[in-house]
Amino acid sequence: MLLTACQLTTPAQNNNVASDYYLWIKTLTTEELRQEISQQQQNYQAGFEQAKINLILLHALTTSPVYNPYTAKTMLNNFTSERAAQQLTAHDFALLSLLRDQLNQYILASNKLLLSKQKQQEHSIQQQQVIEEKQTTIDKLQQQINQLKRIELTIENEQ
Repeated sequence: MLLTACQLTTPAQNNNVASDYYLWIKTLTTEELRQEISQQQQNYQAGFEQAKINLILLHALTTSPVYNPYTAKTMLNNFTSERAAQQLTAHDFALLSLLRDQLNQYILASNKLLLSKQKQQEHSIQQQQVIEEKQTTIDKLQQQINQLKRIELTIENEQ
């Protein structure tokens, strides 16, 4: 007797959990996002691996009440568990890689902007100092002019 192996006639469903989750949280209102954040924090504390990814996505979502690209990037960098990474589909891995790249670019751009603003502030402070020094010089010269005028008047009155 021959046994034939059973084969599924339909391909296994590809669950892109992170991708689907991201698309879903984009549809939530602020209040719903707050509730979801609370739920995911509880799941994270309970040790669920997926909650780590979900919290990363919640921190990376610009409309989220906990939006913070620095926190999202830190969490993403700490997401190195091989077991968790192995559970990702290729699409989810691609999404998280893209997210990492985007967060890196955002942080670099933010840092450049901050540095530029700091330089502008320093330049503005230096200009203000120069203006104050020149104003002090002008004030001293004005005092000298006034003093010379009084001396001139005194001399004219004595003649």
